[in-house]
Amino acid sequence: RLIYCYLDIHFEIYTKIDFPNESDVYPSLKHLTINNVIRCSAYQLNRLCLCAPHLRTFSINFLDDYGAYTSLVSILSITRLKIMVQNESWNIERMLKSMPNLHHLTCDFWDGYINGKKWEEIITNYVPKLKNIDMKMEFKLPNSEDREKQLNEIVDSFRTDFWINKYKRFVRCYWPIENEENSSGSILLFTLPYIFNYFDGFTKYVLTKSTCSSDDDEYLTCDQVNHLYYVLSDFTDSVLSLIHFNNIQSLALEFPVNEQIFSTITTFNRLTS
Repeated sequence: RLIYCYLDIHFEIYTKIDFPNESDVYPSLKHLTINNVIRCSAYQLNRLCLCAPHLRTFSINFLDDYGAYTSLVSILSITRLKIMVQNESWNIERMLKSMPNLHHLTCDFWDGYINGKKWEEIITNYVPKLKNIDMKMEFKLPNSEDREKQLNEIVDSFRTDFWINKYKRFVRCYWPIENEENSSGSILLFTLPYIFNYFDGFTKYVLTKSTCSSDDDEYLTCDQVNHLYYVLSDFTDSVLSLIHFNNIQSLALEFPVNEQIFSTITTFNRLTS
């Protein structure tokens, strides 16, 4: 009779988890969250969805096991998907193709990027019922030539009627200045408002570009973030210095720290570590 299942078990990151058994059936299961990183194949996803035919909400953080994505079964019951993927972000296209009734999608790519025009094509062709999309993509440019031009093209691909008017989604992009000290920093692009619970300020020398006005207060408050890595050099950026975190529970600091932290983190009432 299980309806909601939330698993928060720490596995070894490269351990394959064999779930569920072929004989298992969960007819009442509608909401499943697997909150830590596992290695999962397309075969396992197929088996899971066949064992839980009425699954509606599915959240998983997984390392792609390079399974045969062409073999994914059609999963008509799922309307909400939250997924974190390391690399191989192009496989999200085949995954979404198997979920035509999806209404809400949250994607977190650790090392992958899909531009706004490609996203528009995927959504239009495979998940036309989608009402809401949130994403975060961390990636590196293929080369460092005309770096700013490339980044302008990336952000401009989200500056369309599809994103701004239909889905009412702006994006913001942070990227490190390329220099000898920080030549391999990853670019971070995400939809606004920022809805993820972790913000990593580890990358230094950040520049900012967005499809919305930089002084729009609605997108400068990050209520969903409860884990923050605070590095002063990041938060001296003209936009980052305006962002407010009101719900921090876990805080990592890199010294030196000045009084700006008290305007960035507006309250410490919820801080536990």
